[in-house]
Amino acid sequence: MIHLGTAFRAFFGTLFNDQKAALVEEALGGKNVAASLPAPTARETSVPQATPPARSPVVEPSQNPAVTFLSMLQREARFVDFLQEDLGGFDDAQIGAVARDIHRDCRTVVKRVFALERVESREEGSRVTIDATQARLWKVTGKVEGGPPFTGAIVHSGWRATRCELPQYAGSVETALLIAPAELEV
Repeated sequence: MIHLGTAFRAFFGTLFNDQKAALVEEALGGKNVAASLPAPTARETSVPQATPPARSPVVEPSQNPAVTFLSMLQREARFVDFLQEDLGGFDDAQIGAVARDIHRDCRTVVKRVFALERVESREEGSRVTIDATQARLWKVTGKVEGGPPFTGAIVHSGWRATRCELPQYAGSVETALLIAPAELEV
């Protein structure tokens, strides 16, 4: 009779348990191991109750929001195709014509997904002083010495999202990093 299961249990049971290892060693040496075993407790002698099999957790596929957004820009504006294209062989007029369409389509995607507003409402070039409470909203450039307050001219008004509504990913784990599938015409 083959006792493969018992052999595996003995091997792995003794691997990290000194007490079990000593008992198995005694048994293999022909000693009476039963005398050295502790008396069974009520719990050990009771009939084990059937337990339902553990259900493995369902892993929902997810996609990084950056991949989701890049995928949208590619699908609706061919943005990745444009960025990956070597533009060295095209003249400025050709690039400008294509860029106008891509700009329009990317802008449509951004408007659908985000609501954007300027961080600073004053005009670029206006002089402003920012204190420590506002410092995180600004990128201070030029001859920066010390800490806030900083006084200078607004170079860029900045942007912030007041709404972000990326679609929920409904694909598989295998396609979670897919920006655009390869295309096959038949």
